[in-house]
Amino acid sequence: ASEFGTGGMATKILAARIAVAAGCHLCIAAGRPHHPIRRLEQGARCTWFRPSATPIAARKQWIAGTLRPAGALTIDPGALRALRAGRSFCRPA
Repeated sequence: ASEFGTGGMATKILAARIAVAAGCHLCIAAGRPHHPIRRLEQGARCTWFRPSATPIAARKQWIAGTLRPAGALTIDPGALRALRAGRSFCRPA
């Protein structure tokens, strides 16, 4: 851990899993030297994590696996009549 972060390698790996599941490429590299991105461009050592699916498919998988629907739906009496009569634009997604 440093003054900029509190996690160790386990936290970095967890972040990589989340990024890859969302379809992102990610690398873990030394960040203390000056100009770390320039150092990567010049061939500095790092570990790359690449997604195995397309970003859209990965995003759908991520949403399906992590979001838990919650809340309430309120339908006023007029909308309820329209739904029951089949005259509503409200449809299940």
